[in-house]
Amino acid sequence: MGKQITYCLVFCCALILGACQTVVQIDLPERDSKLVLNAEAHPDSVWRFYLSQSKGILEPGELEPVLNGEITIAGSDGSYEVLDQVYDEAFGVSFPVYRGTGKPVSGVSYQVLATAAGFEPITALDSLPEPVPILGLDTASTIIEDQDFFELMVTFEDPIQTDYYDLRLFYFLELPFDTGSGQFTNTAYLGEIPYNFEVESFFDGGASTVINDERFNGQTYTLPVVFSKSVLDAVAEEELFQLFPAYVICELRTVSETYYKYAESFDDYQSSSFDPFSQPVQVYSNVSQGFGVFTAFSVSRDTIRIN
Repeated sequence: MGKQITYCLVFCCALILGACQTVVQIDLPERDSKLVLNAEAHPDSVWRFYLSQSKGILEPGELEPVLNGEITIAGSDGSYEVLDQVYDEAFGVSFPVYRGTGKPVSGVSYQVLATAAGFEPITALDSLPEPVPILGLDTASTIIEDQDFFELMVTFEDPIQTDYYDLRLFYFLELPFDTGSGQFTNTAYLGEIPYNFEVESFFDGGASTVINDERFNGQTYTLPVVFSKSVLDAVAEEELFQLFPAYVICELRTVSETYYKYAESFDDYQSSSFDPFSQPVQVYSNVSQGFGVFTAFSVSRDTIRIN
């Protein structure tokens, strides 16, 4: 009898609670779609911009490209260009871009204006800093937690001003490839190398590769970075790695303040995405009346053999 009373009470409570539920309809305000501009400007490439339209917070799917737009570039050196809307292809997929014929010039500021029917015009401004040459590269082998690593020392002379940098590393090696008929041909392998700035903190995580010169402003500075040898092991077996030369291409980007702020905020955004208790992170944008980012950088490169 006691069990029957208990079951009855539980059923009644559930019934009462269910009857007390209230469904609240929240009407989110509709906002007009805005233009979204994305581009990286550097002297090694002609102008390339991606133009799309924003979506509402609950709208699924990718951003839709804007095909009827116009993008103009005006430089502080008096240069001016209207970009053409063309189609590029990568990995078998064709996608629209706005491309020019000229290349950005270091030391010049560029104003971007993007317009399209049905949208408010948007603008963005950024400057290409002067490149900072790499003075030297050096490598050493090290072991961290029983794993083989390379430590790379990058030396450069920082100007007496506020500067921002983005360091990128790439491996390059050529290996023989059997064509299947007893003939061999050399095949080149090129790929980006993930790394960490501090040897002791390799396993601490963090994806940002940008730094500022707060600690070494105006000095000749050697920046140490570390990367795992397993990056190359995935490309070549140990025997081949010993027989054929492997190189690291070091790319020192001198980046704009916009580039730096965007990269830092985007790294914070990605880190917070996996933490349900973190504060929301606003990704930095320099686009007025719209969304996206227009960044600029200059590049210095050097290469060193690591085997």
